[in-house]
Amino acid sequence: MSAIGGRSALDPRMSLFDHVSRLHARAPDLPLPGGGHPYPDDADHWDRPYGDEEADHAVLLTTVREFFADGTRPVERLHDDLRDLLVRAEHAANLAWPADPPWPTPDRARTTGLWLVRNSTDRVPALVGLFLLTGTARPEDMSSIKVLGLLSCFTPAVVQVLRAIPGSPDALIWLVERSRIGGRSEALRALCRLRDPSTFPWLLRRAVDDRVPARMLAKEIADAVDLAELLQEADDPVITQGGVLLAALADDPLEDQYPELPRAVAGFSRRASGATRSLDLLATAITLTEELRTGRLACLDWPERERATTLARFLDLLSSPSWDPVLAEASHSPQPLTRGRADWARWGRERALTSTPVRPQAGVHSRLAVGVVVPDPASYREVQTRLLVDDRPLIAEAFPLGVPGTPETLLRELPARSQAREVRLAGVACDEGCCGALYVTIVLDGDTVIWRDWRNPREKVGLPELRFAARPYAMVIEEALRDDRWEWPARTLAGRLNRLIRDENLLGPWNCEPGGVCARAHARDRMEVIFWHPREPGDEDDEPWLQLEWIVPVRDGEDPEAQLVRIASHLRGVDPRDYATVIAGAEADAYRLGFPWPDP
Repeated sequence: MSAIGGRSALDPRMSLFDHVSRLHARAPDLPLPGGGHPYPDDADHWDRPYGDEEADHAVLLTTVREFFADGTRPVERLHDDLRDLLVRAEHAANLAWPADPPWPTPDRARTTGLWLVRNSTDRVPALVGLFLLTGTARPEDMSSIKVLGLLSCFTPAVVQVLRAIPGSPDALIWLVERSRIGGRSEALRALCRLRDPSTFPWLLRRAVDDRVPARMLAKEIADAVDLAELLQEADDPVITQGGVLLAALADDPLEDQYPELPRAVAGFSRRASGATRSLDLLATAITLTEELRTGRLACLDWPERERATTLARFLDLLSSPSWDPVLAEASHSPQPLTRGRADWARWGRERALTSTPVRPQAGVHSRLAVGVVVPDPASYREVQTRLLVDDRPLIAEAFPLGVPGTPETLLRELPARSQAREVRLAGVACDEGCCGALYVTIVLDGDTVIWRDWRNPREKVGLPELRFAARPYAMVIEEALRDDRWEWPARTLAGRLNRLIRDENLLGPWNCEPGGVCARAHARDRMEVIFWHPREPGDEDDEPWLQLEWIVPVRDGEDPEAQLVRIASHLRGVDPRDYATVIAGAEADAYRLGFPWPDP
C-alpha cells in the first residue's frame, strides 16, 4: 500500500476534535452549522482513490499491530503513519478488529485511542482511535468521545463506542439532540437496542418532536418500549405520544410491520377517548381511521371483528364536538405547519365520517372505489390515490412495498378504452428495477372493464383478472376526477403553473427545461418549481447538467389567478437561474456551468 508525502508530527493544522469543539461552543444545543463542513482535512480526502476495502483494512491492522509490537514508538508516529496511508475514510469507518486484538492490554488501547480522538488532524487516525476505544473506554471518557460524534463521518463509530460504556444512554441522548438526521438515526437505534427503561419516556417524546427519524425507526422504538402493552392502560401524555408512533407504524410495509400492531391500535382506540384533546391526537385518529379502511392496517391479521370494532371506536371519537375548540385554536396559530394541519384535519375528519364502504356484489363483476388520501402534514408523506376492490385495499395487499400514484397522474390513466393500455398503479422511492412496481393492463370489452396481465418487474403478482361493469366503473372515475376537495390552494396553483410553464415554454428562453411543479403535503404554504439546465440528461449524456429548484411562497388570501399571473410574469422577466438552488447533478458540473455548489 502506497503512502502520500509525509507531513510532520508537528502539523500546525487544527485537530478534528478542536475543530468540532470550537463549532459546538458557538451553539451548544444545536447541530453543527453545515454539519461541521469544511473539515480541516478535506483537501487530503477529496481525490483519494477508491481502493479495495479488505486491502485497506489489512494495512490499517498491520500498522496498528506494528505500533503496539514495538512498545517504544510514540503515539504521534502512529498518527502520522495512519494519516499518510492512502486509505479511504469510509473504509476505516467499517474496520472490525479480529478475534486476537492487536494491543497488549485494554488500558494501552484506551490511552492510545483517547490520544488519537483528541489530537488527530486527519479522520483516518481518529477513526482508528475510536475503534481502539470500542469496549475499552470508560464512563469518564464519554465527554470527549460524544463531541467527535457531531461530525457525521464519525457518528456510527462514536455510537458503537458509547453503546459499550456503562451509563451511556445520557450521552446517546445528548448526541441525538445535537445531530443531523443521519446521526440522530444511528444514536436513536442504539438507544432502542439498549432497552433501558429510563429512556422510554424520552423515546416516546422524541417520536412526537422529531418525526422524520422517528418514522424511520418507528418499529425499533415500538419494540423497545413495548408499545402494545404500554397502550393498554396508558394515560396522557403517553396516549398522544404513542399515537404519533402508531401513525408512523401504520405506513410500514406489511413484511416489516411491528408484529403487535393490531393490539396496539386497538388499545389506543380504547384509551384515546379519555385523553386530552390535541391536534396530534386528532391527527392520529384520522390517520388510523383511513389506514383501517384503505391502507395497510386493513391487511393485517386482526382477531375476528376486532378491526370493525376498532374502526367504530375511532368514528365515535371523531364525531365528538370536543375537537372544535382544538381546530379553532390551531387555525389561528402563528406556525404555518399548525395552520395547515388544522385545514387538513377538518377535511380528513369530514372524509372519515362521511365515507361509506363499497361492498362486494353478486355476480362476476367487482366493485371499484377510488379515494385520494392526503397525509398529516407533519408526517412528511405524499398524497396517494387509494384503490379499493370489493372494499379491500388493492395496492396494499398486492404490492406491500408500493406507494400508490398521485391523483394528478394516476386518475387520468384509469379510464377504460377499447384499446388496451398498461397502467402503473404504484411504485417505490427507489428504482423499480431494485424494488419493483405494480402494473396492470386496462381494457374496455363491451360493457365490461377488464384489469388483466398484472406485472411487477421484480416478482410475480398474485392477483386474478378483475372485471367491472363499465358504466358504474366510468362513474367512479369521473367522480374522482371532479372531486378536488382534497386539494389545498398551493396544490391547485402548482398544477396550473406546471401546465402554463409547459404550454408557454416559460423556461426555454433561459436555456432550461421544465421538470415539474409540486406542492408537498408537509409544506402547504409553498410550491417547488423544478427545472433542468441546460437540459434534462439522457441515459448516455456526457454533457454537464444540473437540476435546480425555486421555492415559491403561496400567499394566504391572495386570489389564485392573481398569484398565477404574478409568478408567470416573474418567470418571463427574470432569469430563474439567478435565484434557484442546485438540488442535483455533479459538483464539477456546477462549477463548469457557473453555479455555486450547495452546502452539505
